[in-house]
Amino acid sequence: MKVGIIGAGLQAKRLVPAVLESEKAKIIAMTAQPPESAEHLAKKIGCKVLPDWPSVLDSEIDSVMVLTPPNLHAKISIEAMKKGIHVFCEKPIANTLEEAQEMIKTAKENKVVLNIGFNHRYHPAIGQIKKWHDDGLIGTINFIRSIYGIGARPNAKGEWRSDPKITAGGQLFEQGIHLIDLMRWFVGDPSEVVCFTSGTGSIVAPHEDSAFVMFRTKKGQVTNMHSSILQWKNHFSFEVFGTKGYAIATGLGGSYGTEKAILGKLDPAAPFMEEVTEYRGEDKSWSLEWQDFEKSVSNGLQGNSIDGYEALKLVLAAYQSDKEGKIIKLN
Repeated sequence: MKVGIIGAGLQAKRLVPAVLESEKAKIIAMTAQPPESAEHLAKKIGCKVLPDWPSVLDSEIDSVMVLTPPNLHAKISIEAMKKGIHVFCEKPIANTLEEAQEMIKTAKENKVVLNIGFNHRYHPAIGQIKKWHDDGLIGTINFIRSIYGIGARPNAKGEWRSDPKITAGGQLFEQGIHLIDLMRWFVGDPSEVVCFTSGTGSIVAPHEDSAFVMFRTKKGQVTNMHSSILQWKNHFSFEVFGTKGYAIATGLGGSYGTEKAILGKLDPAAPFMEEVTEYRGEDKSWSLEWQDFEKSVSNGLQGNSIDGYEALKLVLAAYQSDKEGKIIKLN
């Protein structure tokens, strides 16, 4: 697989090593804006730097990583797929549902894979609590509680993340969307949403720096999530409570602390006991995510673009709830 890279920011630094580990893939070209910003990473890879993204798409690649801000996701991905190039696109899939729909349509018409970067499904603690749930150890899910918080960067106001021409939302759109994707993985699509955002004096104005969101399914399962850029000390937790017990994933390694999977079983008469598994070592989620993309390409599968679309739909519905001050019915 001949791979092109568009973008040389943080996600490129995370994902490029995953591609380099693969025996099936080789990076042959990359670009960024300005192109010089890609030279340092390209030198490490041993690939050429091209002046712009159309040049990368014309460089005889058969797959491309779109690691740009959201306003370019649809434009670049659609053009790539029209050329028969498989696309790995960072989340969120796009800024609008219309763009996302066109991306999915183009992938189908050209029989190529469109994958959206939801690496959290590949974290070992998340995988473990999903297995505990699927094995019936916590029973039927009653509710999910989750937090994803980071500390704002000193130059947050000057970043593209605060520009509505580049990105359609703030912290929920940028990072909280991972929690929404995980929620859908565990309980499926919700039927209603209510949201409150914190935007007064936001450090990424006009976007929100915090979002408090609740979803409810037709079965009555409630998900409570908080995504914030004002956490100051990075924090991640995803807690699933069922009729027989609970399963918790906490930490993501690095600045988020040791990644742990915790299982607790309901037994009102016994002392509280938990099974705790700690995961050490480097973050392998990026590599596992890329391997899944390769498998989709090899096996002619669709990829996870529908998940990308549905997660975006729920983020935008949450924003609608906040704006209109009411519960939004989803289906």
